[in-house]
Amino acid sequence: MVGPDGLGTKMGTPKPGGLLRIAMMGSGSSETLNPQFVASPIDALRVYAVYDPLVRIGPNFTTEPGLAIKWDSNEDATLWHITLREGVVWHDGKPFTADDVIYSLRHMGDPSSLGSSSVEAIDLEGLSKSGDFVVNVPMNRPLARLWESFIEFNQVMIQDGTTDFSRPVGTGPFRVDEFKPGQITTLSANRDYWDQPKPYLDNLTIMSFNDQSALENALLGQQADVISPLSYPTARANIKSEKYQVVASQSGPNYVFYMREDIPPFDDARVRQAMRLIADRQGLVNSALGGFGVVMNDMFGKGLPFYDDAIPQRTQNIDKAKQLLAEAGMSDLQVTLQTSPAMQGVEESALAFAQQARQAGVTIDVKKEPVASYFDPSLLYGHMLLAQDCFPVSSLASRYQQNLISGASVNVTHTNDPELDALLARATGEPDEAKATDLWKQVQQKQFDSGAYIMWAAGLQTNAASNNVRGIGPGWMLGLGDFRSFEWWIE
Repeated sequence: MVGPDGLGTKMGTPKPGGLLRIAMMGSGSSETLNPQFVASPIDALRVYAVYDPLVRIGPNFTTEPGLAIKWDSNEDATLWHITLREGVVWHDGKPFTADDVIYSLRHMGDPSSLGSSSVEAIDLEGLSKSGDFVVNVPMNRPLARLWESFIEFNQVMIQDGTTDFSRPVGTGPFRVDEFKPGQITTLSANRDYWDQPKPYLDNLTIMSFNDQSALENALLGQQADVISPLSYPTARANIKSEKYQVVASQSGPNYVFYMREDIPPFDDARVRQAMRLIADRQGLVNSALGGFGVVMNDMFGKGLPFYDDAIPQRTQNIDKAKQLLAEAGMSDLQVTLQTSPAMQGVEESALAFAQQARQAGVTIDVKKEPVASYFDPSLLYGHMLLAQDCFPVSSLASRYQQNLISGASVNVTHTNDPELDALLARATGEPDEAKATDLWKQVQQKQFDSGAYIMWAAGLQTNAASNNVRGIGPGWMLGLGDFRSFEWWIE
């Protein structure tokens, strides 16, 4: 039903001007314009509208130069030289230079930043510049593909000296006119944008919703031109509809359940493995995602470089799950799974997983949390025993560094494994591709054997657009990182 590259809008010759109104499931009062604390799709979309990354994400997570056009290292990858794009200006007219990159990298180094893991291998105090457009990056340890650490939305560049993000200054395609967290963001085109002739639009409005039905009604009632997400059942029923265009991207997020492995009962690897064996992944894809997804194997980044396809697919095995729980003294395991309607298919998969768990004698109490607190690190995010997330995965290095290194910025499983840390350091630091491939196999085998993630699907990102919207390609995403979203126009 959906081709290998998904579904997009009609294309054609770009037409300049006009207003595009995007409605998305929001995260309430926790919404932010500070890229260091972005954890939700609506915040990611705003970040990419206002700021630019060093490396851009294209269709299906291909990469292209962003603000950095060249990456050079010495032989052992302990010193890097990043050559920057010249002629870029900030929204206030100041030129973008190496000073901004140095400030941005040091800002990411704040331990409270969700981007801190991307710079953990860098000697931040030793950063220097050669002229205005080359940044010299000394490393605390070798890192063979440094650019892979700067692909995602927490790693965009901010202006030197920025401390106030209420009206941020970026180099991106749009300027912020008004920002009301949990309500609305209005933006106007940056006509000094370096990537001319984009943006084609004159204005962009991003509206925050907390109810899926209201979100979809906004499109039908012509209050919005694009909505994200479109529920899976609605997407399936309307693929051939003339009411609007269904946009389904194969570069969608990795759906996960995650367990805190630092406290009982998930500090026992046998319990973690039992939970993974309870999951009927295809059943979850069918029931929660309406079939819009590909089964995953408890490892990040299916299809990306260094992903290990040789590890056999894990399938449901209730008898083995019961055996492991009995060995752990947890045959009558009862746990609470905290969920939220913040992302499509998440609440539905929580309920489906709870039903599957009953077969193994496990009682899962599904608790629905407010969207505003679910992704707020000061409230729930990173503190829940058993919960869910959807991760964009644009490189193995970026995702593993953010999620699985001890003390990492998004280490929601609270993994603290020195052996895994050492393996990751060797894998990311190895310049020889064959040797790096072998090291990544070891990293992933360890994650497969004893990790705390149940990675059950790579879901298609299903959205919808009015019939007059153009320029959303079939491999492109809303929110979670596709800069080509700003090639949209109104016919």
